[in-house]
Amino acid sequence: KIEEFKPKTYIFMFLDSIFPNSKSALVYLSKLEDDEALIWNLSNRLLCLTLAKLEMDAQQVSALTGRQLAPWQWQIIKQQAHTFTKETLLKMYKGALKIDYLIKSGSTALGAKDLISVLLFKYLKA
Repeated sequence: KIEEFKPKTYIFMFLDSIFPNSKSALVYLSKLEDDEALIWNLSNRLLCLTLAKLEMDAQQVSALTGRQLAPWQWQIIKQQAHTFTKETLLKMYKGALKIDYLIKSGSTALGAKDLISVLLFKYLKA
């Protein structure tokens, strides 16, 4: 029996829905599983958004992240980054890294989804 381990499409809907005053980000977050891939995907997206806001191009971002981005993916990221200030993106990225650390170090009893919800409430102000 062959099993596939593809990310559920909700993860992409969640990542694409992260923008100021978004209520849908929390809706999609509630449909996701509470696992390490969630915080990794969020951190990666926030890094890409920050780099896009700093006006790096797709090739530079791919070189830094080690992940190739299709032109349509980069276009979505650039449009999404445009809706944030650089300061907000940096704070969100720092928050995502802190969540990752808290979970991995066992410094919190809360799961990734709970902590990410707080992060989104704080910075998206939905």
